[in-house]
Amino acid sequence: MKNIFIKAVFTLLLLTIISCQNNEDEIIPAENTTTEETLIDTEKLIEENELKKENLSPELKNDILQERSSIRRFCSIFNPIIPIGYRVLYYENSVPCDFTTFPANLYLGLYNTAVCIHDPIIIPPSTTPLIKRAGSGCDDHYCIWILGKNFDDNSYVDVRTKNGSEIIASYRGADRVLTTSGADQLITVRFKTEFERREFATRGLRIWVVNPDPRKWADGRLIKRFQ
Repeated sequence: MKNIFIKAVFTLLLLTIISCQNNEDEIIPAENTTTEETLIDTEKLIEENELKKENLSPELKNDILQERSSIRRFCSIFNPIIPIGYRVLYYENSVPCDFTTFPANLYLGLYNTAVCIHDPIIIPPSTTPLIKRAGSGCDDHYCIWILGKNFDDNSYVDVRTKNGSEIIASYRGADRVLTTSGADQLITVRFKTEFERREFATRGLRIWVVNPDPRKWADGRLIKRFQ
């Protein structure tokens, strides 16, 4: 009888201890799944709250707002020149910038948009060639002219097809003519091969002006033969 009583007391005590323990939260997979959309929303929320932090001074908040508002995107068509006072953060392909339209200037031969930030103290280095305008010339329109500035005496012109990455021709030395008129410079080139002429007349060719010593080049310009 005594043994039965002891067992009953022990069982009651054990049940009491178990019931007093904290139950672990049940993990429901659906509630603990982090989606890409959730990450994006979280990042956006964090970004918005950055300006609400109490430890940010009004001056610092103003600097952050100015930096965000000074970022602009420049399409590579029609107005390929990045204005003075802007520096490139990175290049991208953007749907609003239609890179199939003539005349086109494909940044680095791959991208149609330059994402830039306004920085008035930035002055473009004089070693970087700049193409202002370009087009076809000569009586048969199988020449090209390139108007710009910062062309070195040994600058040369690389040629690629409209969609290709391989250089199909490089015009150096006597194969191109460089002249200077005031602040502007002019390079003229006559295409040599039948392949270049055919591409120039149908799909167009992309050209780059390269300064070899500082290893600087102008952004590629897509030119098509005048019909």
